[in-house]
Order: sequence, then structure tokens, then C-alpha cells
Amino acid sequence: MVKGVIFDLDGTLIQLPVRYDLLRDQLRRLFQSRSDFFQLIPSIVDHAKGDPTMVRRAFELICAEEVLGASKILVIEGALNLLHQLKSDNQILGLVTLQCRKATRHIINNVEMEGLFTSILTRDESYDRLDQIKKTLESLGLLPAETIVVGDRLNDVEAAKRAGCKSILVGRNPSENEDVSVSVERLDLLSHNPTLWQNFQD
Repeated sequence: MVKGVIFDLDGTLIQLPVRYDLLRDQLRRLFQSRSDFFQLIPSIVDHAKGDPTMVRRAFELICAEEVLGASKILVIEGALNLLHQLKSDNQILGLVTLQCRKATRHIINNVEMEGLFTSILTRDESYDRLDQIKKTLESLGLLPAETIVVGDRLNDVEAAKRAGCKSILVGRNPSENEDVSVSVERLDLLSHNPTLWQNFQD
């Protein structure tokens, strides 16, 4: 029986505009590197070579851009309806995000999601999705088998699987190099499909 749902934030519930080109230029200067920094967090960790000060400085650059974008976010269609529906059904809701806590706080306030999540875990606590899920399960007192993870990347699905949770991939289609067996849903449809959650009861 499903008792809780853990949501990713950016790309799942909202779209956060971040000036990635500018940010990547800042990171290249910080690390004196010509790297493309395409995958921000793995690239930062790799370039920092175990230096926590460099990781912190890089994350501060990202956080500053995230905070700027927090006033211009777009809520994904169906997100608020779905959250309120699940809350009214007494589901325990958790949020995991690779955004910083400061930006996340602004986002939650700006889109009126305050009070919907029992647990919120950000990049400041952990920047590993599997670790975030495990810590959220512990915080919420939920077992993996009674928890669904909702995200917009296959990494979310894989982390959920490794944690023992069920998962729903939303908002995008896997590329030709990705696992096309993963079902892709839309939040606006999920919010009008109360029977979907019953599919996870067994």
C-alpha cells in the first residue's frame, strides 16, 4: 500500500530558468578549465578533486543563479492539483531537489506549495539522489515498498529502484540511448487520474 510520494522539483513540478551558459563560464573561470561542465554537479565534484572549499564556492555560484531564477519559475501543468489531491488523500509528501535550500525556499513560497511537504531535502544536505531518497524515507518513517518517487530523469527512476521504491517518470521521453521500457506520464493527467495510485497498491 502506498503511503508516501517523494517528488523531484525542477523539471517535475516546476521549470526553473537558470542562465546555464553564464554559469558554466563562471565555473570554467573558477576551476581554470575548458571543460563544458555539461553535467554540473558531477563535473564540479570531479574538478574539485576532493577540495570541499572549491565545491562550496562552485555551489554558491549555482545557488546565486537559482535564486535569481526563482522569481521567474513556471509551474508545470497539473502539479499543484496533484499535490493537493495527494495531500487530501493523506499521502505523506517529500521533496528532494538538487537546487540549494535558499532557492528552494523561494520557490516553495512563490508557487504556494508551503505546508504540502513533510520533508524537504536539498543539495545543501546531499547532492546524491539515492542518498536523498534514503534520507527522506528515514525522515518520513516510510518503507521503500510503500513509497513512490516521481521525477523527470532516468536517474530518478534508477535511484528509486536502488532504494527499493516504485517510480514514475514524468515530463519527458527517453532518448534513443535510454531505457524506453520506462513509462512516461504527465502531471496534468496524473492529477485527474485517481486510479493511477491504486496501481501501486499491490
